[in-house]
Amino acid sequence: MLSKKLRSLWWFSASRASHRGPAGLGPIFKDWKLLANAKGALIACGNVGLPASIAAIANAWKGEFLSILDNPIQQQSLRKTALSHAFVIADAFQAEIPTDLDACILVVSPNRIQDVLEEFLPERIVPRLRNGAIVVLPFVRDASPAGLKQLTGLDDDTRTALHTFANRQLGKEKIDSIDEIADRFAADGLELITWLPGHSQEPAHSTMVWLVLRRSEALGRRKKAGFPRTSRVDRFPLNDFKRFVIGIKDAKIALLPVDRFARRFLVYQKNESKIPVGSSSFGLLKFDIHGNIRRPLEMARILSALHIPGIFLMMHRHPINEAFYDSPETWQILREIADGGHEVGIHIDPFYLVRAYGDLYEGLRSELKHFRDRGVKVRSATLHGDSRPHIKLRRLQSNDFFREEFRKIRWDGKPPKGEEYLAEHVKRYSHRELAQSLGIKFFPELNFLRNGERLNARHMSYISDNTRHITANRLWGNDKQLTVTTPFRITEKFVTKTTTRLKRQPFLVLLHPQWYW
Repeated sequence: MLSKKLRSLWWFSASRASHRGPAGLGPIFKDWKLLANAKGALIACGNVGLPASIAAIANAWKGEFLSILDNPIQQQSLRKTALSHAFVIADAFQAEIPTDLDACILVVSPNRIQDVLEEFLPERIVPRLRNGAIVVLPFVRDASPAGLKQLTGLDDDTRTALHTFANRQLGKEKIDSIDEIADRFAADGLELITWLPGHSQEPAHSTMVWLVLRRSEALGRRKKAGFPRTSRVDRFPLNDFKRFVIGIKDAKIALLPVDRFARRFLVYQKNESKIPVGSSSFGLLKFDIHGNIRRPLEMARILSALHIPGIFLMMHRHPINEAFYDSPETWQILREIADGGHEVGIHIDPFYLVRAYGDLYEGLRSELKHFRDRGVKVRSATLHGDSRPHIKLRRLQSNDFFREEFRKIRWDGKPPKGEEYLAEHVKRYSHRELAQSLGIKFFPELNFLRNGERLNARHMSYISDNTRHITANRLWGNDKQLTVTTPFRITEKFVTKTTTRLKRQPFLVLLHPQWYW
């Protein structure tokens, strides 16, 4: 936990692009008395080019610092400055944020500004600010093609996203006065005080500016967000997801919890030839949680309102979730998902557990204890693979660690270079042992397992967003595969055609919540 000294100022940077963002942070803030008198600072920076500016600002403060950095390269760069303080490597969008902040400065790259304004600021920052706290953040004032050309290092997708965002949120490409956006921030309980230039010119001539806001309890927080979420080309709309599950429900297709799915599947297989088309349609929704722990909760709430169960598979401690794994918020969310009528399972990476523990059983036993100690009971699991080049070269898969060979082994028999010991673990473990000793009764995958035994004689229908395109495979009828050609969209036509064919046989649906908005 952070000391009270470290809660007086939080500096945040989530840039992962080469763009350096607004320049001159040190000169802008060095003489600002509010910051100069701050008793401490929490700094999270993710831009390699910022350490010198941070050092300049830090010279005006006399407090401690905790830097949350996106990668070790930035940590090394910042260590070259004169500062002496603790470092944490994490994605600040997912990391735990201290409460009762007196000020919060966000330094974000242009491709994250939409994330900040539409979600991060109103939902995670504002609730943690004291009344009167100062917030400083960058804003693209001029999102016209000519204005965006002034920002070096941006790719075409980011320019398009910024241009689209400005037109949808503000109805124009460029703003000339802060009065044009003040009401937007007021809706989130923030008073827009002033703006500062991102470079040496005046704010009205700068493509990017610094907005200075103040938390005001007098403004309250209106029901309608100042910057509501808008459609994005790099995310599936949550409304598309809702339409998809409603389409399945309206087609009289049952979506079941994992245990009922298993029982009904056995009955279906025994009587398949006698069952009329459409009379025994049922499926299972599952969600692999890789990032953004709040998005699974939003999807779970949509399902709960429709009285549809799902299974949400949280990965054990892993590099991809280390920024939020230990946060109390993470486990509170998982418990809320379970309380909403859903199941929480575990997403297993055998490669990681073997590396970390030297034994898959030992690693999984330890990780399951973490879940259960935090009030999350686990009886279901799915497997996560390793797609790094040295693993793919040997065609080694997660299923290869299990002796049952429910999936055909493709390993070429050669150990992965640099991790030769992994070959010693091929076929060492058993799904049956996981069920008997660790309570993992269900593996809801294409080879559906219950108590270590495969239930299905052949693959069932399968719908997935794995490729960023929603795709339905192994369907009944002439169109055995249906795909929406536009990435990150689930069209009404796809829902209609897919549900018609799903009436013939059982199916699984795999979705990744971090790709939804």
